[in-house]
Amino acid sequence: MENEIYKTPEADLEATSIDETDDHFYVVSPQKFLVLFFMTVGIYRIYWFYKHWAQHKKHIDSSIWPIPRAIFSIFFTHSLFDLIDFRLKDKNISFNWTPGLLATCYVILLLVETVVERLSAKDIGSPMTDIASILLLPVLVWPLYRAQLAANAACSDPQGTGNSQFTPINWLWIVVGVLFWGFIALGMYSILVDYAG
Repeated sequence: MENEIYKTPEADLEATSIDETDDHFYVVSPQKFLVLFFMTVGIYRIYWFYKHWAQHKKHIDSSIWPIPRAIFSIFFTHSLFDLIDFRLKDKNISFNWTPGLLATCYVILLLVETVVERLSAKDIGSPMTDIASILLLPVLVWPLYRAQLAANAACSDPQGTGNSQFTPINWLWIVVGVLFWGFIALGMYSILVDYAG
């Protein structure tokens, strides 16, 4: 018993520290990411940015605010993509992407989208601005999609299997999205009829 006092404390060397865990970023399967992005007409990206920053904050115990970084993603896209790239390099994971270029493309596309939506809202250039705002979605998703694939790889879950199932909240957003797309289709139809007439 007396010898126990002088015994070296034992630690579980197999335990992983918080810094070494693989969930530094938001993991989601590519299919789920695309469905939620398109079904919410791109609104999902706000949540997407929030989740990435919230996960990162959890691991670095920082005072960063995920919500403002999600809302004002235009100012924080480069830093998020750089953090994902740093994590990939830190773990010696080879992933073919260009984070700086993709972040710049996203920021430029976001600016274009904002201008097009403002013109559309003021009925300037209609129906071309209305059509352009919808056609921008597949282009706008590309940089985020590549970043998500990189984040999945950095979190040792390349296929995003840890978050591939649709939750009841996801299905609710999909239903709302279907209704929203229905309104967009009706609006586009009425615009085209007026334009043709």
